[in-house]
Amino acid sequence: MPMARNAVSAMAVACTLAVSAWAGPAAAQTATDLDCSGCVESGDLANGSIGNRKLQDNSVGDRKIKDGAIGQNKIKDDAIVQGKFKDRAIGARKLKLGAIAAENIQNGAVSAAKLAPDAVFGRILVVRNDPADPLGNCDELLAVLADITDNDAGNPYTVVLEPGTYDCGTTSVQMKPFVDLAGSGRGITTVKGQIDSNSLGVVTGANDSELRGMRVEHIGGPDNAVSAVSTGDTNVKITDLTAVAQNSAGGATGIRVGAGTPVLTNVLTSADNAGAPSAFSTNGVFVASGTPTLFNVHAIAGGGSDAWGLQQIGASVTTARQSRFLGGGTEAVRASGAVNLVLSQVDGAVSLLSGGVATCVNAYNRDFVLLDSNCSPIP
Repeated sequence: MPMARNAVSAMAVACTLAVSAWAGPAAAQTATDLDCSGCVESGDLANGSIGNRKLQDNSVGDRKIKDGAIGQNKIKDDAIVQGKFKDRAIGARKLKLGAIAAENIQNGAVSAAKLAPDAVFGRILVVRNDPADPLGNCDELLAVLADITDNDAGNPYTVVLEPGTYDCGTTSVQMKPFVDLAGSGRGITTVKGQIDSNSLGVVTGANDSELRGMRVEHIGGPDNAVSAVSTGDTNVKITDLTAVAQNSAGGATGIRVGAGTPVLTNVLTSADNAGAPSAFSTNGVFVASGTPTLFNVHAIAGGGSDAWGLQQIGASVTTARQSRFLGGGTEAVRASGAVNLVLSQVDGAVSLLSGGVATCVNAYNRDFVLLDSNCSPIP
């Protein structure tokens, strides 16, 4: 036992954990050793060897433990007490199934801060929210996304945001393929920022992902045309979401669509540039290219006559069903591509630029007068 005690004490000082019943030597873990070379493996630990007095406070971090190394018989009863684990050290991949039993943990020892986002649900990662620190909340969100490196079609993730505000300043939250970003509800989860970009949004989409259940807000200020949400050139799905943009000298857009095939469902998107009027447009939805599909989308723009619920440029095709479009002037929709409006309300004229084609099917205006197939009121 003296050898085991000496080895465990050395771990706290030299970042090496070595307790009784050696299966083989383990070299010290270095700060840049990210593949866990030489860190603690299951065979390095004798059953019952990890006791409360063996660990110095904050000595156990996630890079000190090999995935799956800690099994239930490695931990003495009441060994896990507050102060022994660094924040976010305990992740799902560090523990074997059933590794920790109730009798191993003293009451109050494991707080939420000690658990990595994957500790409870594996590939459902929860981002904690501190109501007093909205900037720090966004830092936590960005850190969780950065930690996901093995996402693919066979290994998708969902990142869940607790209720509260996430202030991302001038940094865009860039989504990842096969990683959904879900709030706790559009009325209680808000991601906001002031990113200064023509193409990026406060949140920017990715292929094979979904953005849902939150409010995303660009609070205005920059000189560029800005957007709350940008789909990028992707097929991202946007569901049960509120997007708001306002007061930018270069124009404001709730949701900007690039090349791709995004799908918007149950979305309220609005933009208002009244606080920073300019010659640039304001749009609920702006389609730069691509073929978006809109279902139950309410797109509203205000702040002047150059404000459209839906503006589409280029050779893109937009199809909207059971949606509503409202502009700041006499026009609700402006297009130089193809626009298909089905069972939708158009609160203003449909303006067609060169190359623009509009088709209405059972659509109607603000006075509930049916529109013909060319989107003109039927006399």
